Amino acid sequence: MLENLKSKGLIKSQLVLDVVDRDKAIVFIDLIDKTIMEYENIQELSVTLKEVESELLNNRDQIRLLLKNNEELNSEVDSLKDKIKSKNEEINDLKEENSLLKSSLEHLKNLIYNLVKFLMDRIYRNKDKEKYMEFAKELYEHGALDDEDFNLLQDNKKTNNKNKSVIEKDDIER
Repeated sequence: MLENLKSKGLIKSQLVLDVVDRDKAIVFIDLIDKTIMEYENIQELSVTLKEVESELLNNRDQIRLLLKNNEELNSEVDSLKDKIKSKNEEINDLKEENSLLKSSLEHLKNLIYNLVKFLMDRIYRNKDKEKYMEFAKELYEHGALDDEDFNLLQDNKKTNNKNKSVIEKDDIER
């Protein structure tokens, strides 16, 4: 194309180009412009791909860290579940023991009530009064009877009738 250039008459530094060659040059320049634009787009795409790759590597590290944390949390949850199970078993054992203690206490209350009632019956019988009153006093001195029960036994027969009804109403509270 450059060989086909012709000089313009009087001015030697100016060259004339045929229309066909000019059209070829314009198409060639357009093709170069498109190539440059495509190269710039490829450069942008390359930079974007490098950024995506870097972000993907960072995300992989974060995923690994999150998976590790998740495993640790699952392990902690399992440990807490075991502790809860152990505590529930302990609670059930304590409830059972509490129930046994309540029934034992109820039994002891009934025994003490029956003992006081027996002593009252014996003390208020003239035949055995002194012997059982002395026995009640020894029980009181050794802490087997409290003040209220001992005072009840010492009262006379009139207050005994009143106190029998009190004992029957109040037997479970002691």
